[in-house]
Amino acid sequence: MTLLIYGDKASRTHENQMLQAFLEQLEERWADSTDWIFVVANAMWSGAEIDLVCILPSAIIVADFKSYGGTLSGTENGPWQADGVIVKGGRKANPYQQLRDNKFSVLDWLQSKALLPGYANLDGDERHAIAEFSLLWPAFEGAILETAASPSGLVQIGFKLRDAGRLDMARFDVPLAYFRNRYWRDGAFTLEYDGLHLKHFNQRNQKLVRETLSNVPLLPEDVLGGLLLVVYRLRNNLFHGVKWAYGIKGQKPNFQNACVVLMAVMELHEGLN
Repeated sequence: MTLLIYGDKASRTHENQMLQAFLEQLEERWADSTDWIFVVANAMWSGAEIDLVCILPSAIIVADFKSYGGTLSGTENGPWQADGVIVKGGRKANPYQQLRDNKFSVLDWLQSKALLPGYANLDGDERHAIAEFSLLWPAFEGAILETAASPSGLVQIGFKLRDAGRLDMARFDVPLAYFRNRYWRDGAFTLEYDGLHLKHFNQRNQKLVRETLSNVPLLPEDVLGGLLLVVYRLRNNLFHGVKWAYGIKGQKPNFQNACVVLMAVMELHEGLN
């Protein structure tokens, strides 16, 4: 790994400590890699001061360092608390909204430098859906897959929920119907189906996705596995630039339904690790 670090020292001690801890974990995770990784700390991005932006080979991490302890609770639009103490989100209602806006600032900066073609053509709802998915995926991956998502790991989630008596497939009815209608119509796979780029899966997982989308009778745990593989392909296409290459405009329903899947799995899985 080649690590390049830019930016200034933070004015708050806890931010510097957390940055150092992040860098140590980065070194541990990527030590054997030949990739270049860029870390920008305490810098301005399109008018927003952001604690950390880390550019990895397949993703961009936007982070804000907080100094709180205890059990964290909150909602997307309401206040957040840690053991009764309000967790601030800068000038925003909570850290989620702060990070969402910071992500837009990073995207705007990249677009202004012609590093992210097509982003300027998205409307506000499309940008919001992409930002929400981009924030939710790392939370899902960290909570359930120990930050190491893989097709095999995703397929096993349904079996784990089944064994724990928590596999409630009704939670996935809406996104499952949406993806089936998008990718399988009038007895055949649609043009959008090709955009999933399932060639990156092994034959078994390709078959699972095909049977899930075409409504072949499957066990509920297998259906969830196929649905999560679809979300995983959307994730890879977004983060690896495939969707940017052919145009991401019009993808809002994809990411909205993908978020429903991720949130439902996280809620059903809570406490199992």
